Amino acid sequence: CKVVYTKDPVTGEDEVRFERQQVVADEPAQFFCVTGSHNDWADDRMDDGEAPGVFVYEVYMPMDGMLEFRILADGDQDKAIGPEETTESRSAALVGPGPEVRTSWVVKGAPNACVRIEFVNLTAASGQAVRSITWFTPKT
Repeated sequence: CKVVYTKDPVTGEDEVRFERQQVVADEPAQFFCVTGSHNDWADDRMDDGEAPGVFVYEVYMPMDGMLEFRILADGDQDKAIGPEETTESRSAALVGPGPEVRTSWVVKGAPNACVRIEFVNLTAASGQAVRSITWFTPKT
């Protein structure tokens, strides 16, 4: 709902009215990609995880021992998802999707070590998005 305040130019009377605004929901993403320092910020598609709404991607740590990445909905740079600020924290709030998102998660580790990234993207019964990100070195 939007509140609109106007003043009648003839009578000078104040008028307050409520206008209903229709919210158009974005189409849900069909897939997600990882973009980052490991692939020159190109888009590598994530695999479906073991449960609906879970997406996984394995990458080898760059030789400098630092990986920066963010998620792209539908592989689109204008639908980037990242943390509020560039961080090493898995618990940082996620922002996006949107073209303004240029932040990234930072992972540090041994060069050439395998890192598994898991992104969860679900919709709660209320319609609210439930998203999380984690990463770890898988056991062999």
